[in-house]
Amino acid sequence: MPSSNEVPKIVLDHKDVQCSKSLSWLLRHGAIKEGFQISPDGYLSVDEVLKHKAFRGKYKRADIERVVQSNDKQRFKLRVNPDTNVLEIRANQGHSITEVSESILTPILEMSGKVTKEHLVLVTDSIP
Repeated sequence: MPSSNEVPKIVLDHKDVQCSKSLSWLLRHGAIKEGFQISPDGYLSVDEVLKHKAFRGKYKRADIERVVQSNDKQRFKLRVNPDTNVLEIRANQGHSITEVSESILTPILEMSGKVTKEHLVLVTDSIP
């Protein structure tokens, strides 16, 4: 029996896994190719994401919120944009989109000390 201090692991169903994979691709690699204007810190409007062909009619805002909240690797972050009051989402790591500013990314060094773009992760404290 688990102790009372352990957090129960949330098991994602197939729909949530597919949503997570689609979000990862779109936010990390495909936003520009798919016609989105991604912010310099990597955010897209959740409502705009839900209009994309991979999400339209399949997912709702609650699905994205659940996927973000239940992701044990914290792959995504939601925020309400302070200027527009719009709910936005971003991937926290692994961007190949050059429009996402690397100035807000912090390098993670491997044992060899080499840093590649794939090893850069977003640090939320550095975003104004």
